[in-house]
Amino acid sequence: MGNSRIATISVCLVILSLVPLTLFGSEPVLLPRKNDAPSTITKALMENLPPGTVSLEEKPKLLNEILVFKIGLEKQYPFGVEWDKNRLEKILGKPLRGQYLPSLKDGNMIDVENLFIKDLGKIVDYFTRFGDTKLLYSQTWSQALGEQITREYHTVLPYITTFGGTGSGSSPAKPYAQSSVKVGMTVNFTISGLQISGDEPSADITFEIDLKDAYKTKDDLFAINNIISVDSTTLPLDHTLIQTNIFHQENVRNEYIFLITSRKMR
Repeated sequence: MGNSRIATISVCLVILSLVPLTLFGSEPVLLPRKNDAPSTITKALMENLPPGTVSLEEKPKLLNEILVFKIGLEKQYPFGVEWDKNRLEKILGKPLRGQYLPSLKDGNMIDVENLFIKDLGKIVDYFTRFGDTKLLYSQTWSQALGEQITREYHTVLPYITTFGGTGSGSSPAKPYAQSSVKVGMTVNFTISGLQISGDEPSADITFEIDLKDAYKTKDDLFAINNIISVDSTTLPLDHTLIQTNIFHQENVRNEYIFLITSRKMR
């Protein structure tokens, strides 16, 4: 019995010696690099995709737009823009498209997260009800999935400050000083995910907006206020994300409204 067991082990060793070592993983197979050209089989699969299917080697690009409005609020609106559901439905159409909740203060008011806006001029007209409205910045750019884009716009506001003079005569000369302040906006924008099929395509976006704006103090001097707005959300394509920030300082009451829209390019 001992001799037969030894013979069996010898036969197994001979068989194993004939089997390629690669079957046991002793020689790992390198995975293709990200930039390597797809194989013939992969190309054939891509060419035979069903109609309307996005190829694996394509990166869908989105056209992104950001608008920043500044509203010098009138005194009767200390808490900023009021979102009147009935009035908005007359402006934008009924029913409203977007994401919003009924206000706890008033049944006719809503708290808005985003709205589907086709005619930007109509919503701007709505903003003007609450005070002097200005478009501060407008930027448009295209971006692919996974890319982080930084957009910047900066400018300088020159100003002159005069001081009471002690000269003689009916109109004494007043000394003055000229200076400037730097204002602008920086946007960091990342698309981390896309859902481009189904009834409502959407994009997973993360953004950070750093806004510096100038205002006049009660002494008629320029000062800077800095607003940082950060969010990570899923935004339906062709919908507009609305974020508001209210700034109060001395007699200054400004509301800044950020409108962010992503649209599919391909």
